[in-house]
Amino acid sequence: MGQHTFANVIYPPGGIQEVCADLLDLFNYKINSQEIIINTSVQLNCKPHIGTITTFMCTFALAQRIQVVQKRNVSILVDFLE
Repeated sequence: MGQHTFANVIYPPGGIQEVCADLLDLFNYKINSQEIIINTSVQLNCKPHIGTITTFMCTFALAQRIQVVQKRNVSILVDFLE
């Protein structure tokens, strides 16, 4: 087998990049007030895993993107589940 490099990685056409140019394109129809609350949740009965970490990273990244691009106040509400 040959050496794997980023030069020989193939990204097929299709997927979300064909539908929208920006992540906010998926949410623009819902962003209609000056204050946005993003709700997420976490289960406290186990150790954090990659799914929990990914969810938090995406939640905070989306909140920051809305604040920067849409110039709106964004709050994050975290529910703790048992």
